[in-house]
Amino acid sequence: MQDALTLVGKWFSMSPTFLTRPSLLSKPHILILSEHPPLAPQQPATGLSVRHTRMARCWADEGFAVTYAWTSDQSADIESSEPEPFERFSLAQERERVDPHEDRRAALRRWASRHPNAMFVLGYWEFEPYLPANLDGPLVLDFVAPRLLERQFEDMDRLPGDFAQLIPLLSRCDEVWVGNQPQHDLMLPLMIMAGHNTTHHSAIRIVPISAPVQAIQQEHKDRPLTLFHGGRDWPWRNSQRWLSAVREQSELNLQLIDASKASQWRGFDDYLAAFKDIDVLLELADENLERRYSQSFRATDALCRGVPIICNRFLPLAHLVEEYGAGWVIETPGELSGLLREIDQDKAMLQRASAGAVQLAQARLNQDLNYRPLGAALRSLMQQAGVIERTDLLRQSSNKPAKAPQPESKKTSRPLLHRLVHWQVNRHNQRRPKPSEAESTWVVVSRSDLFPTNHGAAVKIERTAWAMSFHVDRVLILTPERTHYWEYRQGERKRKSFPLWMRLPGWPQRVNIRRLHAIGVPDSNAFLYLPLVDRGIHLRLMWLIGRYPVESVQGDFPGYAHPAVWSNHMFKTRSFLVEHNVEYRRIAEQERDLSADAKHWLKRQEVDIANACERVITVSERDRSLLIAAGVQEDKVRTIPHGVDLQRFSQAKAIDVHDRYGISKDHKVLVFHGIYSYPPNLEAVRELSTSLLPRLEKAGVSATVLAIGPVPPKDALDGIVFAGPADDLPEHLKAGDLAVIPLRDGGGTRMKILDDFAAGVPVVTTSKGMEGIPVTHGEHLCIVDDPQAMAEAVVELLNNADQRQRLSDNAHRWVSQFDWREIARRYIEFVREPL
Repeated sequence: MQDALTLVGKWFSMSPTFLTRPSLLSKPHILILSEHPPLAPQQPATGLSVRHTRMARCWADEGFAVTYAWTSDQSADIESSEPEPFERFSLAQERERVDPHEDRRAALRRWASRHPNAMFVLGYWEFEPYLPANLDGPLVLDFVAPRLLERQFEDMDRLPGDFAQLIPLLSRCDEVWVGNQPQHDLMLPLMIMAGHNTTHHSAIRIVPISAPVQAIQQEHKDRPLTLFHGGRDWPWRNSQRWLSAVREQSELNLQLIDASKASQWRGFDDYLAAFKDIDVLLELADENLERRYSQSFRATDALCRGVPIICNRFLPLAHLVEEYGAGWVIETPGELSGLLREIDQDKAMLQRASAGAVQLAQARLNQDLNYRPLGAALRSLMQQAGVIERTDLLRQSSNKPAKAPQPESKKTSRPLLHRLVHWQVNRHNQRRPKPSEAESTWVVVSRSDLFPTNHGAAVKIERTAWAMSFHVDRVLILTPERTHYWEYRQGERKRKSFPLWMRLPGWPQRVNIRRLHAIGVPDSNAFLYLPLVDRGIHLRLMWLIGRYPVESVQGDFPGYAHPAVWSNHMFKTRSFLVEHNVEYRRIAEQERDLSADAKHWLKRQEVDIANACERVITVSERDRSLLIAAGVQEDKVRTIPHGVDLQRFSQAKAIDVHDRYGISKDHKVLVFHGIYSYPPNLEAVRELSTSLLPRLEKAGVSATVLAIGPVPPKDALDGIVFAGPADDLPEHLKAGDLAVIPLRDGGGTRMKILDDFAAGVPVVTTSKGMEGIPVTHGEHLCIVDDPQAMAEAVVELLNNADQRQRLSDNAHRWVSQFDWREIARRYIEFVREPL
């Protein structure tokens, strides 16, 4: 009877508000005010117009209504570009249309009167007079160029007037965006002068100049070393000494493209396309105070196209260039001369630096990393201003203000049964087994498809539980399966059964899936959100808590962390979320037809649940940055990478795959492993069949791809042998001559590469394929994005046993730090840190 009352009480105590449907109200509106019209591919473009156009596109994709307004007389060449997902608004054309005698300020104020709750993003602080006197919505200033420092070189007498205009504007701003950390530090005293309380929050957000990462494959061998210098010189930017140092290298086979005076390209697309013929971008000028704070649009464009840069050491970007090996950092023109000679003699330096450029771009300069997640911050500002309805779908967030005490009359008016149930719940909570140093249980709540462990997510979840069982007394795995759960003790796994009556609570899974479909969750990923509609999982977790001394509840994937949050709220157990990807982004990338409401629902679920957890673990720094940018509290997120079972791999011996699978003895074996119901894996295998293998055959190399893993496609693929799931995965991988992983899509960290490293098989992959793994091209693996270049790299490695051995040895040494027991120890230490 006590158990039954407890179950009823816990059921009534669960908050249902997180299951509300997405709001059907009109989209929140953002106006971006810039100087020039939005980017038109066949027109020249300024850096800020490119930045603001990219922001507008990202925010429109995030469900906002966006208006791009500009002040200049320049008209937008709409016909030359694809239709944009945002509205264009020329203040000059609006003035001419309505009243040629009024000024442009009136045109903008008239627009604001029609959109009273809109947020304003001001592209230049000098546009402050355009703003209406009173704004209902928030105001953000995009201060990415250090104009006050530039003014010192132009007209010092105007600085007092600039400050007199800027400080009142900053006092009106809800946020100010800058391009880098030095700019943040420069802006901080101005925010204090403007009256902002910066004791805990500066209201300054670093939003780097960003671009889409579209690496291009370069051929460096048969052409002059081509250098590009762009952007005109200004009083604060003098690059002549550095260009002279280049021109003095007459004995070298160099070509210098100097676009500092007049552009040789008709439009922005032509400028981007030119990077395919450029080897190195020069970002060099004499040092001064303005340069030490500057942010370069050209450098971002180059790095995101895979073009390395040579830059001054005093630039804010310099430390990132060194960290990622994305180019070279120098201090004097004399150093430039020697460096160019070294690159000209060893073109392989360019290939390594190009791979570093792509890694830097993906980690720090990707617009999907820096611009798109701003939508969550903007929505939060609009909610705080009260101009849109709050849509938080999880009300237990740890940063939510406490409710005001209820009057006594309110308390006593509760139904008697409700009070009796809560009294019983509290009593049960006091009597449950409590964890101690000697006896502690951790519960992992996750998806059902863990056994057999034949896909990456299952391996991570199962191996983490296995490894944690060596550090705590017991680890339990709870899934949507209603009949049983799993217990790990000292690495030994046992299946444990629930009593019959405990299997009954909850709607049938088919009903739960349909409920998620109604919200907009796609069928392919609905199983990841079952706990949001299946209360039976919470009740079975409560049953476990009543029988084991549960210290912590871990949710793998955001949906499965909801029971962990609930348990923390009801039983004071620790709660943490383990992210395998940033799920809302991964799903949006894979489900092209996903509605804007569904995207928003998934994002809010993930951000709110993460904030409600005490700790969040990501597998890569990129995922951590994405979550923080989306609104997750920075201090609770830590990166702990995937692990690998080093002991199992070290004991494995290669099997004869030629004999087992009927592969011709004279064929090289290329291995790939994954689950083929995951679209990026299937597309990668198709590329191996239709692109790589034919190219190898033309080069005189006979090869077969051994594709290991479950759910192979029904249709056969030429040259591909599908081995199905393999319990002896290490033995299969060790039989391969190379692991080739041409991934073009997907998220998270690639566990398959860690497995390949542990098996000692050399790896050839794409930039996307090694995403989230901080390794170096040419040292640990080979990173090639172009299909033809990938085929050439595979041929070269297959013909060079020494090179293969060097790569596999370096990779094996690197991966040796990621044993699962060490990863589990880091989990436990992080979760147990004081809050």
